[in-house]
Amino acid sequence: MSMLLYYFASAVKSIQFHVDDDIIDKLNYYYTTAIITVFAILVSAKQYVGFPIQCWVPATFTEPMEQYTENYCWVQNTYFLPLHDYIPHNYAERENRQIGYYQWVPFVLALEALLFYVPTIVWRLLSWQSEKRKLLFSREIETEKIRSFKENGAKKENASRTARRTTKISRKECAGPPVFQLLRFFFFSDILCRIHVQSLVQMACDSRLLDLESRNRALQTIATNVEEALHVKHQVMSGNRLKLLNLIICTRSSGAAVTFLYISVKILYTVNIVGQIFLLNTFLGNRSKWYGLQVLNDLMNGREWEESGHFPRVTLCDFEVKVLGNVHRHTVQCVLMINMFNEKIFLFLWFWYFLLAGATLCSLFYWIYISVVPSRQLNFVGKYLTGIEGYKMVDSQSLRRFVFHFLRQDGVFLLRMVATHAGELPCYELAKTLWNNYCDNKEGKMHDV
Repeated sequence: MSMLLYYFASAVKSIQFHVDDDIIDKLNYYYTTAIITVFAILVSAKQYVGFPIQCWVPATFTEPMEQYTENYCWVQNTYFLPLHDYIPHNYAERENRQIGYYQWVPFVLALEALLFYVPTIVWRLLSWQSEKRKLLFSREIETEKIRSFKENGAKKENASRTARRTTKISRKECAGPPVFQLLRFFFFSDILCRIHVQSLVQMACDSRLLDLESRNRALQTIATNVEEALHVKHQVMSGNRLKLLNLIICTRSSGAAVTFLYISVKILYTVNIVGQIFLLNTFLGNRSKWYGLQVLNDLMNGREWEESGHFPRVTLCDFEVKVLGNVHRHTVQCVLMINMFNEKIFLFLWFWYFLLAGATLCSLFYWIYISVVPSRQLNFVGKYLTGIEGYKMVDSQSLRRFVFHFLRQDGVFLLRMVATHAGELPCYELAKTLWNNYCDNKEGKMHDV
């Protein structure tokens, strides 16, 4: 178990921030996963390194008998009775009072941490683009970085390190199981837009290290790749089933595939956190769905665990031993010190889950609102175009055509991510580059006339 948790902790340690999500996503897949992992390690250390249970045994018991009793009671569960209540003679009633969750706490916590990371795995796997385009794009940005560092007299080692990191990011993100690559090629190739948000936004962030001329060339390269991805030729889907699929799912020709996928991942985060709350209550075996409020109410009213039974420290255990052919039944009183930790951990997690559920739900509605309402997209893009020379003379129809026919939802989504992670200036420069490309385009010129 300790080795399993070691590898699990190493996996969590390798989790890094990404630049294709928001702070609420990070609260789900990064911070919550890290918090739960720390709790799982603490509880496991107490259970498998220390003494999770100690029982008061008769004086006639030898030390091996005492160890057997404690091991048996730990494995076979104990039951709780208030200190001043009589022990029922009916053994079935005792079994109904059993509490058996404490042995499984580390495993349940590890499962919860894994579930919190599932939505971001889905987002990582499905927001992809072709390996050839990504590697070509990375090499172009890599060349710009090295050229910029050399022109400014910077150390070659820094340029080399940045270039290696860029290539490493690209190759790492292109990697994946062969089976999944086949599924992506045959099924998702016509459904998902080939915009790798992580790479594009990362390149926009890295462009801040370049001088003005090199940064402009880098942003032009980003804009060119965005245009190619957004205006990829639509492949006609054949067959009634595929036509129906094309109608109900945002394909890459619609220009909203990445936005649709991101909102779907937001829904996964919401479903996960709501499911985690129900899992928590089911695991603890509470009849009330408001476990945290109930515990706080008990504490405020001076009702301790001796009466409420929430994570009891003192429990009873029944076991049988066969001596000379006769079965002897014993009832011993045991102390579960581990429950002192469990109570604080699950009380914190219960309130954290509810706060996180509220924040995740608000984030979901917010992204739906800014992605669906046209005025929000117009205002966002227009804010970054106001500083462009000659833009004030452009009519509103040109802006609408630029936003809804050129950028479309995925282009606006990418600009939002650039503004969030790279800053206002790179977003302004990228929007300016896209606008100039749009105006230089034959169709854009014709519309403006």
